Amino acid sequence: MKRPVVTEPSAKNRLLDESFYRCALEATERAVGPEHPDTLASVDDLAMFFYSRWNFVAAEPLLRRALESRELTLGPENSDTLVSVDHLAMFLESQGRLAEAEPLYRRSLEAHERMLGPEHRDTLTSANRLAMLLYSQCDYAAAEPLLRSALETCERVLGPEDPDTLISVSNLATILESKREDAEAEALHRRALDASERILGREHSETLSNINNLGMFFYGRWDYAAAEPLLRRALESRERALGPDHPDTLTSVNNLALLLESQGNLTAVEPLYRRALEASERVLGPEHPDTLTSVSNLAMLFLDRLDYATAEPMLRRALAGRERVLGPDHPNTLASVNSLASMLESKGNYAAAEPLFRRALDGLERKLGIEHLNTQLCQRNLQRCRKLLEQENQPRRPRWRFWR
Repeated sequence: MKRPVVTEPSAKNRLLDESFYRCALEATERAVGPEHPDTLASVDDLAMFFYSRWNFVAAEPLLRRALESRELTLGPENSDTLVSVDHLAMFLESQGRLAEAEPLYRRSLEAHERMLGPEHRDTLTSANRLAMLLYSQCDYAAAEPLLRSALETCERVLGPEDPDTLISVSNLATILESKREDAEAEALHRRALDASERILGREHSETLSNINNLGMFFYGRWDYAAAEPLLRRALESRERALGPDHPDTLTSVNNLALLLESQGNLTAVEPLYRRALEASERVLGPEHPDTLTSVSNLAMLFLDRLDYATAEPMLRRALAGRERVLGPDHPNTLASVNSLASMLESKGNYAAAEPLFRRALDGLERKLGIEHLNTQLCQRNLQRCRKLLEQENQPRRPRWRFWR
């Protein structure tokens, strides 16, 4: 599981407690009224405090209040209004609500280009955010040119080792990796990591993201010897720097477990998957996209063991949750469709598995294209299932292929 690099909430929001922000908001409201710009700044601060603490239920109404009031009192293209646009879009993206986030990111980019020009730092940040949202929707054709343009401008205007330039480098590497353009992707991943270690430090959050990204690049290419020390370093450093239950730490827990499972070290895997799932449910909620990924990972471990009674309800939970949160055609949803079909096929229920494999393949061809690795794996799954369905009187355990 790999998280695209995005700008985090302000560090000050992690240093002060809730009572500080509530007292500041109440005092400002009393002094200048509920619609004053200073009051709305306090509303936004409290919302981002909740966001940084993963209290999404409390954050969303405050983010919407700040945006709506700033639009009314300051205008739709005021700089503070655009901050609220970005904050709400980031929140929605973090919840997997990509269709709601996209028009906000587009609005932010268009307004920044008009007001500040195409080469302003804030405009380039907006371009990066929109590009990574498009990447999350698997729209690589739209994401790549947007990121290449942003990176070229960042290098020219900000310099090749500016932190914002390095975010563009890392983001472009992630997109190229998904397209299997390995040589350029690896070079960009290494560039981002080397520079962030020098400039930001070995335990800065961006450095740790770059370590994780390079580790997952090697994992995706089956170079486990190169991947393992990077993934272990990312996990250990995130535990120290961010804490054991931070979402980025839990991403590293899941990633290390994926690697160990691929190496056949199953004894160490289950406790890692359980840790990630239990913490994600507690911190992010039962239907957060990261939680559903943890559900899927643990379910697939049980499926590998042919423990259908444990695997099936978890696979169905992951699929139902992803359909609600991400939509029926999101690639992660289609991965869950493929996984459920694989379980049914393994149990010998070929008639139930075949239409699920067909649904997954149809969706992947539309979203990723016929040349994508996941599409090809699903195509082989469907072909094999159809053969087994034709030979129902000669059942055998299938050699299914899946991804997560």
